[in-house]
Amino acid sequence: MSAPPLPSSQPPVPREFVQTFHQATKVPAFVWDSLNANQVNANHVLPVLLKCVALERSGRMSQDHLWIVNYTLAHPQAKPQVRFILACTDGSIGKYPIFIFTPIPYIYLQYDTGIRNSMALLANELRKNQPDKRTYSVFAVDIVTTAWVHVWTRLTRIGAIQEPYYHAKVSFLTRSTFIPKDLPLAPDEAFELRPGTPQDINEIARLCYMFADESPPFRLSRQNAIREATQLVERGQVWIHKWMKRGYPPRLVSIVAFTRNSDRVATITKVYTDPECRGRKCAERLVRAVCYELLKTKEKVALFVGLNNRAANVYSRVGFVGIGDHAAPVDGVDTWLEIGFDPAQVRLGHW
Repeated sequence: MSAPPLPSSQPPVPREFVQTFHQATKVPAFVWDSLNANQVNANHVLPVLLKCVALERSGRMSQDHLWIVNYTLAHPQAKPQVRFILACTDGSIGKYPIFIFTPIPYIYLQYDTGIRNSMALLANELRKNQPDKRTYSVFAVDIVTTAWVHVWTRLTRIGAIQEPYYHAKVSFLTRSTFIPKDLPLAPDEAFELRPGTPQDINEIARLCYMFADESPPFRLSRQNAIREATQLVERGQVWIHKWMKRGYPPRLVSIVAFTRNSDRVATITKVYTDPECRGRKCAERLVRAVCYELLKTKEKVALFVGLNNRAANVYSRVGFVGIGDHAAPVDGVDTWLEIGFDPAQVRLGHW
C-alpha cells in the first residue's frame, strides 16, 4: 500500500479576476483602499472617481465613465488584492486616454511575468464595453504601457504610433522637501502671484491655447481654451504670475493649474510661461508659491515632467524629488509613457 502524498508546502496560486464598474459609488472598498494608499501614482484615476461619487450622490449621473479592476484572490475568504485599475473616463473638453494604475512597486513590476495576461484580461473586458476607436492612447508606468500596447495591437489590429505622445517622470514634494527661496526682479520690475480671477480668463485662455499648441496632438480651439480657462478659475484651480515693468502695461506671463486633487495629494497639471517672458524665473516663482499654498492642506504635491524637459531642474529647485540633473533615485519617482494609436482608426480626445 503506497503512502499518502505529503501536503504541499506551497501556498495556493491566487486566482485572477476582472470586474467592471460603471458607477463610482459601486466601486468596492478594497479598490478605494488601494487608490488611497497610493495617491501620487493614482493621481490620474482617483480624482475623477471622487468627482463621480460626488455627482452620483447629488442625484446627477456622471458621464460615460467606467473602471475595470484586475485583482487576485488567494482563497475565497481573502481580501482581494488589486493588480491594475483601468480608467476609461471623460474630461470636460474631451475623453481622457486609457489610464492604468497599479499599486505594484516599480521594482517588482520589472519581474512580474503576469503583466501581459493581466493586460489581456483588461483589454478583453474593455472591448465588451467600449468600441476600439475609444482607445486613442494609453498612459501608465512605462512597463505597463508597453505590455498594454503589445496586447491591444494584436487584439484589435490597430497600430501604435512609434513616437510617444508623452514620456515623463512623476515626482512629488512634501513639506520637508519644499525649498523656500526669494527670486527678486530688477529694480524697475515687480510681480504679483495670486489665484486667477474672472478678469484674468482671456489671458489665462491665451496661455492655455499656447500650452496646447506646444503639446501635440492635444491642441485646443480658441473656444475650448476659453472654456478651460473659465473652468479653472471657477474651480479655484489656477494661479497666475503678473509681471510689471516701469513704462509698460502689466502682463499675465505665467500660469500654474492643479486639476487632479485628492484628500492628501494635489497634482500640478499645467505650467506654462509666455515664450516672450521666459528666462525671468517666472515659472519657478509661481510653482513655489502654488506649492506653498497647496501644502497647507495636502501632504504632497505631484507633477509629471517630460524626460527631456529642462523644467525638471526648475521643479527640483522647488523641492520635487528624483528629477533634474544628477538627481538620486527616489522610490515612487517612476517613468511613465503615453503611446497613441493610429489616428485613422481612433477618435482623439483631450487631456
